[in-house]
Amino acid sequence: MVTTVEKAPVGELSPRLQTMKAGLILGKARLDVERLRFLEEGYSETEGQPTLLRRAQLLEGLFLKKTLLVDDNPIIGTVTQYKTGVYPYPEFSCGWMQRETSFMTHVAPVEVTPEDQEVLERAVQQWKDRCVWAAVSEEAKGQGFQASTFVKSGVWADDIWFPQGFCNLNYPKVLNRGVLSLIEEAEERQRRAPTAEKKLFYEAALVTLKGLLRWVARYAALLREMAGQEADPQRA
Repeated sequence: MVTTVEKAPVGELSPRLQTMKAGLILGKARLDVERLRFLEEGYSETEGQPTLLRRAQLLEGLFLKKTLLVDDNPIIGTVTQYKTGVYPYPEFSCGWMQRETSFMTHVAPVEVTPEDQEVLERAVQQWKDRCVWAAVSEEAKGQGFQASTFVKSGVWADDIWFPQGFCNLNYPKVLNRGVLSLIEEAEERQRRAPTAEKKLFYEAALVTLKGLLRWVARYAALLREMAGQEADPQRA
């Protein structure tokens, strides 16, 4: 089966893209607290395990449990359960979440329901003294300075609490080789790993890669169900 994408005249958007664009610009952004619930639940169940495994199992939990969204985008899937959704990450930094009265995305203000606010506040209380920013600040005090002073004076950007590796994802490797190939590579590298630390890294990698496959399978099952209920043969 070949899927074709309608081409609009130069300078114009197709009806499908116009609808999608309007939904992003005119629609409301939502705070998605699903991940916060998985974070609270997952970290309770993995207490005492290495951080690498706890993070991997948190991501695996999202793959297995998060609400799936299917819209008109030919590239399926969203990070959150909403077209324009935001995940908070209190384990990196969360003190500012108590100080802010509203949140903003790049396209719209974020709608926070009273129920969402309750979950968010619980997460902040859980992480305010143990997040990455709290650890960095404590380390800075040991060195004789306040980390916040450097940020406020512009010596460095306020990104010392956030992992920057997400900027360097190797998409070609995943798309050209496939997830099964990466699993085989991780298993082989784990067998040959010279240290326990390296073995642990590849164990965490395998947890996330296998979770990714199960996430894909969840989408496949949902799409088969939707196709069976779709009246429009082309859409099905």
